[in-house]
Amino acid sequence: MKEWARYGNYFQPHERIADLGCGPSDILRFLEDSTKPDFYLGIDTSEQYLKRAESRARSKQITSKFVTIDLNQLTENKSIQQQLIGLLEEHNITTVNLFGIMHHLNDDAVIQTLNTVFAASTVMFVNTQDVLIIERQAVNNFYVKLDRGDFVRTELEYDALMKKVKWKKINKLWSVAGIRFVKYIHYQLRK
Repeated sequence: MKEWARYGNYFQPHERIADLGCGPSDILRFLEDSTKPDFYLGIDTSEQYLKRAESRARSKQITSKFVTIDLNQLTENKSIQQQLIGLLEEHNITTVNLFGIMHHLNDDAVIQTLNTVFAASTVMFVNTQDVLIIERQAVNNFYVKLDRGDFVRTELEYDALMKKVKWKKINKLWSVAGIRFVKYIHYQLRK
């Protein structure tokens, strides 16, 4: 997970990061005073997670804000789209991370989320990380089935989503964490 923090620009003191689907912000545990971002915006649907995330950010002395937004509603609710863009711009967010989130969102919600983030003038980078189904990888696929995400995709299906977003500079990476047979796919998007 420390590698994911590096992917997500968390070790860059000048970065202002939004973590969409932040949960309890476990990723913040890897930060130290000399390597923490300038600002952290945590967004999630769970008030309980947001309280834990806020506590973790406070203990790390990270300037932060936490907001409840349901990304699944972005496709149908323009006011939520405007709220998200407004938050990103108000806090001068430069990097947005969606770690372990896309496989919880349907295709339309993934596309709308990435396009809404693209519309924020301050955001320059988006980083994603998700589990995926891999043909002939029984151990990987067994663990993926244990995940709560209803929209776990194959590599080709994730690639197809990336072709439908406004971001055109896209880099794909791979990682493993914990169990070495479970692979994660990452996309780095930039303007």
